[in-house]
Amino acid sequence: MSRRPFLRHDTLTLLEAREGLCGEGTRVIVNLLLTLGFDATRVVLYDEQLQAVHALVSVVIDGKESLIDSINSPEGLNAILRANPIGVDSFDLVPYTGDILSARELKRRTGKHVKDPRLAAFWLYSYEAVPLTKLFNVLALNVRAFNHTRPYRWLSLLAEKPNLLLAISWASAMALAVLAIVIVLLRGGDASRSAARAWRTDSP
Repeated sequence: MSRRPFLRHDTLTLLEAREGLCGEGTRVIVNLLLTLGFDATRVVLYDEQLQAVHALVSVVIDGKESLIDSINSPEGLNAILRANPIGVDSFDLVPYTGDILSARELKRRTGKHVKDPRLAAFWLYSYEAVPLTKLFNVLALNVRAFNHTRPYRWLSLLAEKPNLLLAISWASAMALAVLAIVIVLLRGGDASRSAARAWRTDSP
C-alpha cells in the first residue's frame, strides 16, 4: 500500500490482494457494474477544508442515480446509503466564484451545502473518473478541480483500467516517435534532392 502507483492497481490485482482504501474498493465495484452493462462512475466526497475524505460509486439504474458505498467508510455513511436513495442531487451547491474562505463562510451562514442533514460532513462531491486535481499536483500546480458533470460511460470505463491506459499511452508515444522519424527522414530526403539539383544546376 505504501508504493501504490499513480494510476493505482488494476481490478484483478485488487481482487487478488483483497485489501485497499476506499478508492480501490470503488474501482472494483465500478468495473463490475460497467461489465454488467450499468452506467457507473467514481464520486469523491470532500470535507469543509476541501480535502478528499471518501470515494464511492455513482450508478444509474432505470434512469435514476444512486450512490453506493465502497470500503473504509466514514462512520454511519454506509448505513445511510443502504437505507436511502441518495444521489448527488442531495448536495445543494451554492454558486460562488470568489475565494475559498469566503465561500466556506457563506455556506456556514446559509447552511446550504446539503439537502440531507445526514450528509452534513461532506461539503462537495466531484465526479473523478479523470482525477484533475491529482494531475495538477503532478504538474506542481496548486489547483483543485471539482467536476459536477457526470462523465461519459466510456470515459469511466477507460479511467478505471490503468493497464489499458498505460498501453494506450505507450502505443501513442511509439506512434508519435515513428511519425517524427518518418518526418525527419522525408525532410532529409527532400534536402538531399534539393542539394543534388542545385549541384547539377551550378555544374559547368
